[in-house]
Amino acid sequence: MPVSSENVVKETNTLKKKANAQEERISRLQSRVSSLTDELALLKSDIATFKTGVSKDMKNIVVEVEKVQNNHTLGRLG
Repeated sequence: MPVSSENVVKETNTLKKKANAQEERISRLQSRVSSLTDELALLKSDIATFKTGVSKDMKNIVVEVEKVQNNHTLGRLG
């Protein structure tokens, strides 16, 4: 089948449309990846803050339990 200039133009236009659609999709995907990266950084920060808070709370609980145990022990001795 001979290649006509009309077919070449049609094919070129089709390829341009596909390329434009792919560029738009890539742009949206890049934006989404960037957004997810930001969200991940926030989650990591929140988790680190949460861990620190839980650690402090657990230390306070241990201190309070030790106080109760010490008071209970002193009560038996006295």
